[in-house]
Amino acid sequence: MIERIVEAVAITTSRSASELLQSLAGITISHQSVISLKNYAGEKAKTYEKALAEEEKVEKPTQPEIIAIEGDGIVLKNKKKGGVSEVHRLQVYEGVRKNGNRTELVGLRCFASTSRKELFALVASYLHGHYDLSKTTVLSNGDGGSGYQFQDFERMVEGCLNHQHFRDCYHVHEKIRTRLSFCNRKLIDRIIRELHQTDDIMKQIPVWMDTARSCARTEADLEGVDRLQSYLERNAPYIPSLSQRGIHTEIHLGTAETNHRFYSYRMKRQGRSWSSEGMECMVWVLTARKNKTLTAALLYHANGKSYKKMDRAMHKAAVQTEHKIAQNVRSEAQKRKMRNYRPGCLEGRIGVYGASSSPMGRLARAIQKY
Repeated sequence: MIERIVEAVAITTSRSASELLQSLAGITISHQSVISLKNYAGEKAKTYEKALAEEEKVEKPTQPEIIAIEGDGIVLKNKKKGGVSEVHRLQVYEGVRKNGNRTELVGLRCFASTSRKELFALVASYLHGHYDLSKTTVLSNGDGGSGYQFQDFERMVEGCLNHQHFRDCYHVHEKIRTRLSFCNRKLIDRIIRELHQTDDIMKQIPVWMDTARSCARTEADLEGVDRLQSYLERNAPYIPSLSQRGIHTEIHLGTAETNHRFYSYRMKRQGRSWSSEGMECMVWVLTARKNKTLTAALLYHANGKSYKKMDRAMHKAAVQTEHKIAQNVRSEAQKRKMRNYRPGCLEGRIGVYGASSSPMGRLARAIQKY
């Protein structure tokens, strides 16, 4: 029941979820109770996801050669007047496969929290516990903001075979279009195209910027060109694409922006604002739904034990219950068999009410002989 209520509030507001439960299920529940259940589920999801991430697998059955890590943040309004808070997101996946006309990520695991330090420590535990990084190439992708730079990802994947960091191409393209908004559209498109074709970006940056300066009409335009040149030179080691670096894989980076929608559609629309507790719990509820672990999280009780031990206990209890049910079924069947039992003729003889030399007497004597 809690899971159904939480799934309703994960896609709409608490008041709407309360009305839906009333009209569809006939359950009268206030929106305050819906919020309380959402916060309860969020805490359970956070506890379960932490236990799952911090568990160290002794045997790693699937060891991919390449894994990808992408991170970005979402800015949300908080309850304080004019204040904002940031939700930090990281996702880990092992590849991409076709699903009809669309593609889906293989081995996707999402993490989100309002605490960046806590989130990065959690992802580091997950990576070192579930993968043998000494044999794995790690591709990281970020927009270069606070917490999403090369050094931050490097600390998470310390000891990996090879770490290649990329500056998110969406943000790079957006920066070029914004700074060179006064230039011709064809010139901007040409710079972006050559950015992912040239072998040495540092040699081409002065050429592109000199061309852009020739189109400037104001001091603000010239300042924008200078700032763009500094940005490109600062991020030049991270801009080249996978093909430019000679990395051949089906992975295409940049999916973190797309997966923002799962969170932003619920938490940013219609000017919604959040308290610190409500924001954290909703983020973990959405993350559990994304990882498809909400049911397991609600059934999970730590009680000082690892979730693996709890799983074994639950499995043992389930087996005992099934055995008891089967035993009861057999018992009922046996009772029905005893009630309907008809033994039939166990011993008998043919009665002869005449001379033994009669036909019936001869038949009886023949049978009794055997």
